Parts: sequence; structure tokens; C-alpha cells
Amino acid sequence: MGGDAVLHRGAEAAACKWVSIREDNAKYELPAVFSILIYTHRRRLPLAICDGSYHTLMRTGASAAVSAKWLARKDSKVLAILGSGLVGRGTLATCDTVFQWDEVRVWSRTQESVDRYLAEEAHKYPHLSIRGTTDVEDAVRGADVIVTGTHAREWLVDDDWVKPGAHIAALGADLKGEQELHPAILKRGRVFVDDIRQCREDGEINVPLSEGC
Repeated sequence: MGGDAVLHRGAEAAACKWVSIREDNAKYELPAVFSILIYTHRRRLPLAICDGSYHTLMRTGASAAVSAKWLARKDSKVLAILGSGLVGRGTLATCDTVFQWDEVRVWSRTQESVDRYLAEEAHKYPHLSIRGTTDVEDAVRGADVIVTGTHAREWLVDDDWVKPGAHIAALGADLKGEQELHPAILKRGRVFVDDIRQCREDGEINVPLSEGC
């Protein structure tokens, strides 16, 4: 269970977002991430309690978009999104605002999930060329920006598939033992984190660090 709280000096209200992650929810056909947004007056009077899932997926996707805007090459044209869940949807929505993509590739483990993503999302972006695949290498090789949003326990992205200068936003690993990238990718790249205390425990770098990489 985690949460984000926002309170500015002199503000009339405050918001707190509680997030719960349950990886086994897929077998119940439920999202892995639930969140609740609580909005209160500064005198602790409740103003609203509502579902915060949309805010979570957009905020997570936006972290990829912000990193791409400032760290990716300015001529980036090919976007690869690994994971067709809520994070993958938020990633497409937000990354669409920072570059003019020639191609967007969406990967998922099953054709069913790929088809569902395309059916529900592609029509929202008629200006984009979006295609799906169940082959990770097909999605990653040659991409300028790669966004990973899975709960993989073994790396998905091979070092050989990532071209020099590519930008990777690794969003999926948020629990100890999760890993989406081959450790060699981290060794040859520049690594930026928002909170090293947390990321070394349950971010993308947690497994390589624990293995002495």
C-alpha cells in the first residue's frame, strides 16, 4: 500500500491518493493496481472520495513522457510500449503529447491482449500508426523510446536489441525481485532515478544491484 499526498502552504484543500498493488488480481479479471483519491478541506472536512485509477495510470504514463521529453533524442520517431495494461494506455496518451511519432509498437504476451488494446485505444489516435506484436524483439529493435510497464520477474529486453542512443523509461518494476531490462543495458547507459532509496529496493535497478552488477 502506498500513497501520494499534496498540500501547499496556504492551500484551501489537500489530496491524498492511496494505491494498492495486487499482482494476482489478473486471475480474477481485476486490475493489478487500485487507487482511491481522497480530497479534503484544510480543516479536514471531506470534499470527495473517488476512484483514483485514472489518475494513477496517467501519472505513471506521464513520468515516461516527461523523461522522454527531456532525455530522449529530439528526433525520436519510433515508440515501443511494452505492456498493454493501464500503464500502457497512460503511456500512449501522455507520450503522444511530446513527440510526433512515425510509428508506435505495442507489445503484450498474448495476441488477445494486443488485439484488445488496439481495439480500445487505436481509434483515439487516428494520426498515429500503431501496431501490436507478441514478439518483444520486434517491438524494441530500432525504437527510439522504449517504455516498459510490466511486472516481469525476469528481464524482457535484451541488450542487443536496444540501439545506441535509445531512451528507456522502465516503469514496471515496483516490487522487489521484478526486472524488465538486461543488466548490460544499465551498465552501458546513464541511469536516472527519482528516489534512490526506494529504487534500489524495488525499482528496475534492484535485481542488478542485489546480484553485484
